[in-house]
Amino acid sequence: ARERFLREARAAASLSHPNVAAVFQLGEEQGAFYYAMEFVNGENLDSIVRREGPLTCKAALQVIKEVTSALVASHEKGLVHRDIKPENLMAIRKSSGQLVAKVIDFGLAKAIRPGAAGDAAFLTNGFVGTIHFASPEQISGAETDIRSDIYSLGATFWYLLTGHTVFRGAIPRVLYAQIHETPPFDRLTAPAEIVQLLQWMLAKEVADRPQTRVELLDRIERLEGSIPADGKCEWAGMEGDDVARFTLQDVLRVHQKLPLEDVVLILKGIVEAVDEEWAEASGGFNLRLNSILIEIKQRDAGAVSEIMDLRVRDWPPFSVAIARIAANTELS
Repeated sequence: ARERFLREARAAASLSHPNVAAVFQLGEEQGAFYYAMEFVNGENLDSIVRREGPLTCKAALQVIKEVTSALVASHEKGLVHRDIKPENLMAIRKSSGQLVAKVIDFGLAKAIRPGAAGDAAFLTNGFVGTIHFASPEQISGAETDIRSDIYSLGATFWYLLTGHTVFRGAIPRVLYAQIHETPPFDRLTAPAEIVQLLQWMLAKEVADRPQTRVELLDRIERLEGSIPADGKCEWAGMEGDDVARFTLQDVLRVHQKLPLEDVVLILKGIVEAVDEEWAEASGGFNLRLNSILIEIKQRDAGAVSEIMDLRVRDWPPFSVAIARIAANTELS
């Protein structure tokens, strides 16, 4: 933890850019290290999207442009961030309503290897990052360079536009999908230029992505004028094949990160697929189902009623569990 702290402070302190939260001082007091950082009077973009919903295409593109500009500056200092995600992007809201992004948390940043040429310089140290926003090469433990940051920025762009991560589900599924599966572009309704930009940034092969941050920044700047100010993307949501990948154990593990409507859809799909006689005899199944419903009620008091309204059929274990939760009775 100490080394990570020092690495983050030194990396951030070496940068001076309007879209990077500045570090003013690094010091030590009675054996404890500290640094003084710029106060960012805002909140991270993950919180904003969760509360207010997806950004407009133009607003999201502006954020991506600012972050790309910050990453250009970081590369000039020989740094790869390695953990670009909405939580690491602070946003300040101007009086006009426009969001100004500030990149934070250079704790996973790594200096590009001395002597390596241009933007293709690479790092080796295995996987670091956040799986929903990590590049295929990060997850597989292969060499990573600034094109990995570009992939993570593309995954962040997707989240800002849709309110969802590119791939969802249990951790093993997301890890597999990041390496092997094409993002579901067919479920995304957006201006063709936006979709093409996402496809470029989220290419599985590093050679198919923007090769430099400057190249990406140039493409974004050329796009800006053609995107309507109030246009939003439309996301078609989950389909049956997504539901089929889930078990109750998966839902328990990830449901807090999913929109309520997706949790309802998954539960409906599981309940509909399970053999009733087997479920009646399976204490484990009923226990997990009850646990999920308890947690959903803690997350949103009105959610259980919504599940009752949307359930597929009157299935005794499901109906009884819902009734108990709704009545706030203790589950056996």
